[in-house]
Amino acid sequence: MKIVFVTDGRVVGTALPTSPLVVVECPSQDVVKILVATETQVEEGWTHDVVDGVDVFSKPTPKPPTVGPNEFHFLWTIQEQMVIEELRADDVGVNLFMRRLDDPRTTEVVLSASAVQAAIAHTIDALVAAGVIAPENRDKRLAAIISGKPV
Repeated sequence: MKIVFVTDGRVVGTALPTSPLVVVECPSQDVVKILVATETQVEEGWTHDVVDGVDVFSKPTPKPPTVGPNEFHFLWTIQEQMVIEELRADDVGVNLFMRRLDDPRTTEVVLSASAVQAAIAHTIDALVAAGVIAPENRDKRLAAIISGKPV
């Protein structure tokens, strides 16, 4: 058996006793000790929940990063960048978003911010309407850009 230590829904440690004579105690009263099968996949930092009486451990969802404006532009393909430049003339939302990125006072793009994600989604929708991104790839492209990983 493996012992998992949990506090506030987050795994804070694990222990694998090597002998039944070994006693493992919780490091503090705020920590709950949960016994699981040795082969259970769980690591420190994972989340813990109980679903229908069963302990469920999950990898935390990574938070989107913060990137610089230039780095942000390189999250788009060159074809997307070229069409975004064209869209700035006719699409107020795209123009407003890109103008903010062009502002020299902008030093970072917080990809986890809901307003930024909405602006990215609007821009992607404009690219879908322009035929640059296939409709079936819309959500995949949105996730890729928000993840901060270049194509």
